[in-house]
Amino acid sequence: EMLKYLDHPFQLSVQARRANYTDFLKHAEVTINEAVRGYQNQPFAEYAESLKGYLREEAQKPRTDRSNLIVIGVLPKVGGENEKAQIERLEREQGYVEAGISSMGLPYEVLDPIESIEAIQNFWNRERAVSQRYRDAFANQVHAPRVNGADVEVTDIV
Repeated sequence: EMLKYLDHPFQLSVQARRANYTDFLKHAEVTINEAVRGYQNQPFAEYAESLKGYLREEAQKPRTDRSNLIVIGVLPKVGGENEKAQIERLEREQGYVEAGISSMGLPYEVLDPIESIEAIQNFWNRERAVSQRYRDAFANQVHAPRVNGADVEVTDIV
């Protein structure tokens, strides 16, 4: 409904690949099962089953950074049009988008002009887009390396 009102919508949908943890899960389950057989301890076996369930749930969680962009612009009218009229039409187009997204209850953020240009450039330049998606994913802590607990030095390993 919202897109019907736009003169020149330019919609970009960006989604990184989903990580595949199948091999890791198989290896983890085999390793856990061997450890459980080695100890023959019922509480440990129950904990191991809970751990395997937790790993399966974690592997199902999306590990992608996804966003949808609607870049709007207005082309000059045939016969010419002054800059003020173009800006008014652009503001009207943006109003349609914001009203449509708000009515769907979706959170949104209006990009500044530089971010809009970057989005369009990334659409046409795959290598640049990939590096910037990774930068954004890293900034959002999606696939970002994390260290839990005390930092471990090589000399700490015995």
